[in-house]
Amino acid sequence: PDSATKLKLLVQHGLSTLRALEKHGLQPALMIHWARSLQKTGVSLNSFYDQKEYIGRSVYYWKKTLLTLKTIKKHKSIPEPTDPLFKHFHSVDIQVFQVAAYEEEAYIAFAMLDAVEGKTDDALLAFEAIKNVVAYWNLAI
Repeated sequence: PDSATKLKLLVQHGLSTLRALEKHGLQPALMIHWARSLQKTGVSLNSFYDQKEYIGRSVYYWKKTLLTLKTIKKHKSIPEPTDPLFKHFHSVDIQVFQVAAYEEEAYIAFAMLDAVEGKTDDALLAFEAIKNVVAYWNLAI
């Protein structure tokens, strides 16, 4: 195949990796980083639409992360990609004892999205169930 076809295939593969589709090979630490960054950006925005988009994308990555965290909880390792898309990102070995804190972060993001989408009752119930400082702060506002 010509170079344009090769480039197109590379981009398509890269997009499915970035979207964490199928066997994406993304390290959980990278997905956590993206989810946190998107959530932080979303919270800082004034536009309701932009908040919803950024926090929604954060929730998407948190959901993908939760799937890999289940594997870690079972004391199974996550295979490292042989040819990572982000070579500069150093993988972090997530330990079983860290999983609960990451799950809590994900649930806070889910509740924040509920709040932004106007599902106030769902958001309140979720924040009340989480019972940490961030959840209490969100309940207060």
